[in-house]
Amino acid sequence: MNLFNNFIQGRIYIPEKDFDKVAKTVAKLEKKDTPTAQIMKESNSKYPTMFQTNLFTGSAQEIVDTYGVPRYKEANPGLFTCVTFPFLFGVMFGDIMHGAILLAFGLNLVFRVERYQKSFLSLLLPHRYLITLMGFFSFYCGFVYND
Repeated sequence: MNLFNNFIQGRIYIPEKDFDKVAKTVAKLEKKDTPTAQIMKESNSKYPTMFQTNLFTGSAQEIVDTYGVPRYKEANPGLFTCVTFPFLFGVMFGDIMHGAILLAFGLNLVFRVERYQKSFLSLLLPHRYLITLMGFFSFYCGFVYND
């Protein structure tokens, strides 16, 4: 009866395109000196929402996820947020000088990524494209406002 103490059961969701890769990895682990694992494919349960992001869309997706994650098979508003959030920021914060400073700072983060990897500015690196667009639209709206 003491052999049942090592029993662990878990449920994870794997994207359909990555299922074969995970199954091969589990098969490799079974060949070694590890406990056996079993993968079952279920299609009748509720699926969580997963959006593939890249460096440009990642920070906009974080903004959307702050307000709520869309349900499975709903439209992703994160794609619209990539442009509308910086534009509305520029409308609100339209100033040529502040926009130019923010744009220069954002471009500095974009083109000198390696320089800031190990500094405290590394926290801003995932959001560098959003900061650059916010600076651009702020500069542009400040130019339109003549401010």
